[in-house]
This record gives sequence, C-alpha cells and structure tokens, in this order.
Amino acid sequence: MINGIKYSILFCLMLLFVSCVTNRDTRLLQQRASLPEYKNAPYTEYRLRANDELNMRVISLNQDITSAFNLGRSGQSSFFSYRIFHDGTIDIPFVDSIPVVGLTIKEASAVIEERLKGMSDDITVNLHLANNEYYMVGNSGKGKHSIYKDRMTIYQAIAQAGFSPGVGNLKKVRIIREQENNISTIVTFDLRTESIIDSEFYYIQPNDVIYVSTSKGNFFRIQSFTSLIGIVSSSLTFLLLMLSYTN
Repeated sequence: MINGIKYSILFCLMLLFVSCVTNRDTRLLQQRASLPEYKNAPYTEYRLRANDELNMRVISLNQDITSAFNLGRSGQSSFFSYRIFHDGTIDIPFVDSIPVVGLTIKEASAVIEERLKGMSDDITVNLHLANNEYYMVGNSGKGKHSIYKDRMTIYQAIAQAGFSPGVGNLKKVRIIREQENNISTIVTFDLRTESIIDSEFYYIQPNDVIYVSTSKGNFFRIQSFTSLIGIVSSSLTFLLLMLSYTN
C-alpha cells in the first residue's frame, strides 16, 4: 500500500510537470537571447495571380459609361467582379484580354484605365481584390477572415481570429503561402520573439493559411489553483481506487 502511495505521488508530480505552461511559452514580444533573431525585410505589395477575383467600378462624368459598367439588374450602382483567367488576363465589357497577373492593384487599375481611355478621357477605375482574405487553422483560432487594411500584421490576424494565449504553440507558427507561380510554400517561425516585427513573417498576404498547433501542455494545462486541486484530487482518487481493487 505504501508503494502504491509513492507511485501516486510520483504520478501527480509528473502530471504537474507536463502541465506546466510558463510565461516564456505564451508571452509575445520577448527579448531573450535564446530566441531566434529575424532580419528586417522590406514590405512587398501583393501581386495579382490567376484565379484572383477583382471588384471594379468605373467613375466618369459620362453617365452612359458609368451605367454600362456599374449598374446592376436593380439599376443601382455597384462593384462588378471579374476573375483572372489562367492566361493572366481579365475580360471586362467592351475590352477583352487585359493582362493583370503580376501587377499590384494600383498598377492593374492604371492598365485598365489606359485601355478605357478611348471611351472617355476622365475615366477612373476603382479596383479592389475580392478574395482579400486569410485562413486560420488550429484550436487557437479558426475560420476565414477578411484582411481589412493594408499591411495587416500577424498579430492583428491572430487577434481577429480569436487567438487564445497558452492554447497554441507559439514556437512553431506556420504560414502556407501561395507564390506568383502558383506554388505553395510553408514558412515556420517563432512568434514569441520581438524580432518578428518588420521581418518577412510580420505582414500577412491574401489567401495565407496560418496554422498554430496545439501546445503540448494544453491537454492537462492548469489555468487556476482550483483546477490544480481538481486534477490532483481526481488523479489520487482514481489511483487509490485502482489500488484498492487490485489488493
């Protein structure tokens, strides 16, 4: 029986050890020498890819032109969506095969405006990316979310997705990102270090998939003194019952 009590105490100590989630595991913006140091990288604007969808509105003093491009079935002015074909072009009313792949939104707007200048000199094209979204995967947050501003950071993205400190493993955060050649790459980084700011991992891009795996200590994670007492008492009760049964 004494040996059984010793085993029970040893089990509880082991349980407490694996349950320990320290401040170093969950705190952001740390400045410890043991953490990775990421170099600053210039911000690069998103460049359009095949299958992206563009929302477009044409602005002009010529009402016939604005009606032709902007009026829907209800007669209300609205944005119209155009998908980029695999050959890198889009078709809009009266103009076909406008090359936009590899361009920024601003550059694509200028190209479309130039193609429409034959209709009117005062044409302005208002262009937006319709699929301006990212995806969050993991117990620390999940779902599809909009990129609501330019230069949206990884901190803003996980906060919007409902990130819960201590649930996710911040040491190995992964982003699956599509490249211009439609090949996906996976980048892995430690989100705890302050050097993330202005690094290549700091800003998210449209269609990014952010994956935060579950922390190893999350299953038995102790969140309060009450939960600690509950875990210890439950474990001891279970082991004592098993010992009594075997005896």
